[in-house]
Amino acid sequence: MTLYGLPMQRITMPNPPLCSGATAQPKPSQPRAPQATSITPYHLTFGYEENQEARGTYVTVTGQNGQVLATGGRPILPLHTTAIASPDNGLVHGVLLLGGTFSDWLDFDPVVTSVISEENTLIEENSYPFPNWYPSSVASNNHLVTVQGELLQRLVVVPAQFFGHQCGGGCGHRGGSAAVQLNAIRGVQHAV
Repeated sequence: MTLYGLPMQRITMPNPPLCSGATAQPKPSQPRAPQATSITPYHLTFGYEENQEARGTYVTVTGQNGQVLATGGRPILPLHTTAIASPDNGLVHGVLLLGGTFSDWLDFDPVVTSVISEENTLIEENSYPFPNWYPSSVASNNHLVTVQGELLQRLVVVPAQFFGHQCGGGCGHRGGSAAVQLNAIRGVQHAV
């Protein structure tokens, strides 16, 4: 038996004694056959509602009751969720982007959230000067098994990403660019 552990030092243990009359038989390892998967396409079309605030603009998806992705110190982005119907009530294993159309919103000034209580007021507007797309993952699946054993699954899509300008507060510009999906075809992957 060989044990491995931090800091990755190797310890070799003597073979344990076998029971009387028993002989050690190596167990052949059989590779598992890969599971087949199926993909169910979901055709999504997004309309947007702009919400103006003193600190900027945030956008919601029409018909989603104002659902947003709001993470501390990050731009507020729209959120879309829909129920997933899985064949044979199986577990969804992933979400793929199969196609879609996008639009770029240049000079977009988003509301950037703060990690403060509601009783405090902001003296300055937060900025998001990071030159990378946020969020990096724009689709996922959530699942929940209820106490009654029912499997509830949802497709969760953030149909917009934000790219901040790197000038920070010194240039007087707090915005960036936003890429928003006008429609998308998402594939939900199931094991068969």
